[in-house]
Amino acid sequence: MMALDADKILSDVPRMRRYAALMVLNDREQGDRLVEQALEDLVANPAILKGKVNFRPALLRMLQLRLQSAIIIGNGACAATTATTEPAEDVLGSMATMSIEQRSALLLVVVEGLSYEQAGYVLGVTPAIVKGLLQDARDHLGRGAA
Repeated sequence: MMALDADKILSDVPRMRRYAALMVLNDREQGDRLVEQALEDLVANPAILKGKVNFRPALLRMLQLRLQSAIIIGNGACAATTATTEPAEDVLGSMATMSIEQRSALLLVVVEGLSYEQAGYVLGVTPAIVKGLLQDARDHLGRGAA
């Protein structure tokens, strides 16, 4: 059985929490539950990280799979929010109306700072698709600001 590098994993937990919370439109409690489930998946199958120098994309991939499962079973992970006049809430409201894939690409590249290749790995798509999703997300946000 492979030993886990707890320090490397723990250093990425705050980023996982931020990503999950933004994916579920600032529902930190639900985001934290999803992070917890992803970390439980890791404990159950530590071989997921075997051979990886940078754990972050692999950890985010596990979280992304949990997010997708939550959305598919419809527990509110992608529920829309009501738009308000607060700029941060306007952005969240606009993000609520974009596709989950667009939201994921936007957050992974712009907020989390992943490369197109790393974001593609997390999402299970090619870097070219990530670029397209990111452009669509930016266009969507631009329309929301207009």
